[in-house]
Amino acid sequence: MNWLHTNALFDSVTNADKFIHDFHKIVVSDVPLWAVQKDLLYLMEMNETKSFRIPSTRTRDRCDHIFRFEKTSEPSNDRNINVYTYKDYV
Repeated sequence: MNWLHTNALFDSVTNADKFIHDFHKIVVSDVPLWAVQKDLLYLMEMNETKSFRIPSTRTRDRCDHIFRFEKTSEPSNDRNINVYTYKDYV
């Protein structure tokens, strides 16, 4: 599956601001979240998981963190779109 054709997206309404806030609070990076969103979605789709891990070398507190989501499937035209709604991080 090509990442450009991944049938997945982050929920842009429910907890979207919290996800953006938490991501930038935890992750040490000059790259904004919007620049890596497709990569994160692609990895979760390919690994069939509802979370992704940020290693301790990339976090402000030097601890591993896992960002967790709820995954729902919504019909759209001739295919289903997987929607990832942010829950929390640990």
